[in-house]
Formats: sequence, C-alpha cells, structure tokens
Amino acid sequence: MQRLNKISLFLVMAIVVISLVSCNSDSSSVDDVDSTQKEDTNLLSINKKAPKFNYKNINTNDDINNEALLGKTTLISFFTINDSSSVDEINTLKKISEDFDINLVFVEILSEHEDDVKDFVNKNNMNDYIVIHDRYANLSGDYVVTSPPKTVFIDKDGLYKGAIEDSRSYDEIKDIINRIEEN
Repeated sequence: MQRLNKISLFLVMAIVVISLVSCNSDSSSVDDVDSTQKEDTNLLSINKKAPKFNYKNINTNDDINNEALLGKTTLISFFTINDSSSVDEINTLKKISEDFDINLVFVEILSEHEDDVKDFVNKNNMNDYIVIHDRYANLSGDYVVTSPPKTVFIDKDGLYKGAIEDSRSYDEIKDIINRIEEN
C-alpha cells in the first residue's frame, strides 16, 4: 500500500511539473540557461519573492536575511565542505564578487558541526564573505537543493530569478548576472 501511495504521488507530481513546464513561456528567465532547473522554477516561481530567511553569518555573527540583501543582485551558493566541485564553484564565485557589485552568500548544508565549517572557511579564504551553516537544511529545502553545488540568483528587489546546479565557468555566471541586472 505504501508503495502504491509513493507511485501515485510521483505520477501526480510528474503531471504537475509537465503541465507547468509546458505553460512556462517566460523566455527572459535565468533558468533558460539550464533546462535541468525547470523543476526548481516551478516550485520557486520565477520573478516572485524569494523564500524568506534569517540566519547568522558565522564569520561576523551578524544577522543575514532577505531585507539586508535588497538593493543588489544576490547569489546564494549552496555547498558542502567535502565536495571538490563545491570548492571550484566557491573560487569562481569569489572572483565574480570581486568583479561585480553583488551580495554573495555561501550556505554550507551538510556538515554536522559548525567548527568544521569554520575550519573550511579559514582554509579557503572565505572570511570576508557571508557564510551560513544550514545544519538542519531548512534554507536548502526552501531552495530545493538536491545536490550541491547549486547557485541561486535573486535580483535587487528580492525576486527569485533562477538557479544553476554544478560548477559553472566564470563567463556563464557573468552572463546570467548581466541578464538579471538588465531586467
């Protein structure tokens, strides 16, 4: 019986996703860059307010929330300390943040202990960045992070613009930021 319920739930979700994808004709969304993100766009709604959050920056102990990030394009990078592709993505995003006037928020999602995250931050020269430890995966759940690295794009007005999974090149991310800032 439980297996039948899971299959039924999967079929209903698949129908909803297919329906929403076929109805989505917004050609200006960031997610057009990566068709693997269609599931995310349906759950998070392109051009709608991004999910609210309020966390502590482990580097400064300052509160970090949606309102504090308004006024600039924001990239939220979900990563794990045990993944080399996450490190590659972190290095690319650090370079992006040097070249663009953006908010850059790193969210570590899988580590049990904040001390491990702080050690990683120190080792990877991330002390000047906003770093959040999402120990219970609340924020990563809101942004439908199934596997890191994943970078979420939010415009200066706090609207969700899309996401990309896996490490991307500097030029790919730069192009997405330019498109967001043009709109």
